[in-house]
Amino acid sequence: ERLGDHSLLRQLEEVGEPRFTMLETIREFGLEQLQASGEADETAQRHAAYILTLAEEAEPALWGGSGQRSWLDRLEIERDNLRAALTWASEHEPAIAARLGAAGWQLWYIRGPLSEGQAWLERLLTERAERLEPAVRAKLLLGAGAMALSQGDRARVKPLMSEGLALTRASGNTLGTARMLHILGNVV
Repeated sequence: ERLGDHSLLRQLEEVGEPRFTMLETIREFGLEQLQASGEADETAQRHAAYILTLAEEAEPALWGGSGQRSWLDRLEIERDNLRAALTWASEHEPAIAARLGAAGWQLWYIRGPLSEGQAWLERLLTERAERLEPAVRAKLLLGAGAMALSQGDRARVKPLMSEGLALTRASGNTLGTARMLHILGNVV
């Protein structure tokens, strides 16, 4: 309340939980202080873990149904936090970054921009690819293929879906296999 009384924080009028914003200069000063305290990495890790939990909770609803719109709206509000978490995790915790991309790619697919989502997924697929869990890699491939198809890059879809199909079939993931075949069927 004191920060708000001194105009250092401003509460946004959003649906749901309270959200706050601050002047960019105040934010930069706060980040400098966080760095100086030696707690920046721990704070960024906790932030990424929170955003990952949110994205993984949202993931089932993003496939459709009555909760899809509310989850998309919630993730839309968190879009900058999603980007920040992906950026930090890509450099420090690639497994978290991959899981975050695998769980949240539909935000870009449904709400755009497709090119940004595609760039993130392609980056996650190439960075430390040998360490990705097969189920996570399959979701990233599905998202990258869906976005490539939506952008008209049919040549990119086939290799993405072929690899994803092999992973889902090997793991016995019939739903994942069906999703891969659905996208692949739009190309061949």
